[in-house]
Amino acid sequence: RIEVFADASTQRRQRRLALFGIGMSLLFFIGMAMLSGRMSLDEFEWGDTSSSMGVPTWWYIGCMPIRSTTLSMRLLCMWVRRRQRQMCLRESAGSG
Repeated sequence: RIEVFADASTQRRQRRLALFGIGMSLLFFIGMAMLSGRMSLDEFEWGDTSSSMGVPTWWYIGCMPIRSTTLSMRLLCMWVRRRQRQMCLRESAGSG
Protein backbone atom coordinates (compact mmCIF):
# COMPACT_ATOMS: atom_id res chain seq x y z
CA ARG A 1 0.00 0.00 0.00
CA ILE A 2 1.02 3.59 -0.51
CA GLU A 3 1.15 4.31 3.23
CA VAL A 4 4.03 1.87 3.67
CA PHE A 5 6.05 3.76 1.07
CA ALA A 6 5.13 7.19 2.39
CA ASP A 7 5.55 6.44 6.09
CA ALA A 8 8.93 4.78 5.59
CA SER A 9 10.38 7.85 3.88
CA THR A 10 12.05 10.90 5.36
CA GLN A 11 10.15 13.94 6.61
CA ARG A 12 11.24 15.92 3.57
CA ARG A 13 9.92 13.29 1.18
CA GLN A 14 6.65 13.05 3.13
CA ARG A 15 6.16 16.81 2.78
CA ARG A 16 6.88 16.62 -0.93
CA LEU A 17 4.48 13.71 -1.38
CA ALA A 18 1.78 15.67 0.46
CA LEU A 19 2.32 18.65 -1.86
CA PHE A 20 2.25 16.35 -4.87
CA GLY A 21 -0.99 14.71 -3.73
CA ILE A 22 -2.68 18.03 -3.10
CA GLY A 23 -1.45 19.32 -6.47
CA MET A 24 -2.81 16.32 -8.36
CA SER A 25 -6.16 16.63 -6.59
CA LEU A 26 -6.20 20.32 -7.46
CA LEU A 27 -5.60 19.58 -11.15
CA PHE A 28 -8.35 16.95 -11.11
CA PHE A 29 -10.95 19.26 -9.61
CA ILE A 30 -10.00 22.15 -11.90
CA GLY A 31 -10.53 19.84 -14.87
CA MET A 32 -13.78 18.58 -13.38
CA ALA A 33 -15.02 22.15 -12.90
CA MET A 34 -14.19 23.07 -16.48
CA LEU A 35 -15.74 19.99 -18.05
CA SER A 36 -18.85 19.96 -15.88
CA GLY A 37 -19.29 23.68 -16.52
CA ARG A 38 -19.29 23.07 -20.25
CA MET A 39 -21.69 20.19 -19.78
CA SER A 40 -24.03 22.39 -17.74
CA LEU A 41 -24.00 25.05 -20.43
CA ASP A 42 -24.81 22.43 -23.07
CA GLU A 43 -27.70 21.13 -20.99
CA PHE A 44 -28.96 24.68 -20.52
CA GLU A 45 -28.76 25.45 -24.26
CA TRP A 46 -30.50 22.23 -25.30
CA GLY A 47 -33.16 22.53 -22.62
CA ASP A 48 -33.33 18.83 -21.84
CA THR A 49 -35.58 17.69 -19.02
CA SER A 50 -35.27 14.61 -16.89
CA SER A 51 -37.66 11.83 -17.81
CA SER A 52 -38.78 11.01 -14.28
CA MET A 53 -39.11 14.45 -12.65
CA GLY A 54 -39.60 16.66 -15.67
CA VAL A 55 -37.21 19.36 -14.44
CA PRO A 56 -34.38 20.79 -16.54
CA THR A 57 -31.27 18.64 -16.16
CA TRP A 58 -29.01 21.66 -15.77
CA TRP A 59 -30.64 22.27 -12.35
CA TYR A 60 -28.83 19.33 -10.82
CA ILE A 61 -25.86 19.19 -13.22
CA GLY A 62 -25.15 22.88 -12.52
CA CYS A 63 -24.06 22.17 -8.95
CA MET A 64 -21.07 20.10 -10.13
CA PRO A 65 -18.94 23.03 -11.38
CA ILE A 66 -19.81 25.04 -8.28
CA ARG A 67 -18.71 22.25 -5.96
CA SER A 68 -15.62 21.47 -8.02
CA THR A 69 -14.59 25.13 -8.01
CA THR A 70 -15.13 25.33 -4.25
CA LEU A 71 -13.01 22.22 -3.70
CA SER A 72 -10.35 23.60 -6.05
CA MET A 73 -10.11 26.81 -4.04
CA ARG A 74 -9.85 24.84 -0.80
CA LEU A 75 -7.12 22.63 -2.25
CA LEU A 76 -5.26 25.67 -3.53
CA CYS A 77 -5.32 27.20 -0.05
CA MET A 78 -4.07 23.92 1.43
CA TRP A 79 -1.27 23.74 -1.13
CA VAL A 80 -0.19 27.35 -0.51
CA ARG A 81 -0.19 26.84 3.28
CA ARG A 82 1.85 23.65 3.04
CA ARG A 83 4.26 25.27 0.59
CA GLN A 84 4.76 28.27 2.89
CA ARG A 85 5.34 25.97 5.85
CA GLN A 86 7.90 24.03 3.82
CA MET A 87 9.69 27.26 2.88
CA CYS A 88 9.74 28.38 6.54
CA LEU A 89 11.21 25.03 7.59
CA ARG A 90 13.85 25.30 4.89
CA GLU A 91 14.80 28.84 6.01
CA SER A 92 14.97 27.88 9.70
CA ALA A 93 17.16 24.86 8.88
CA GLY A 94 19.47 27.04 6.80
CA SER A 95 19.91 29.72 9.48
CA GLY A 96 20.43 27.34 12.36
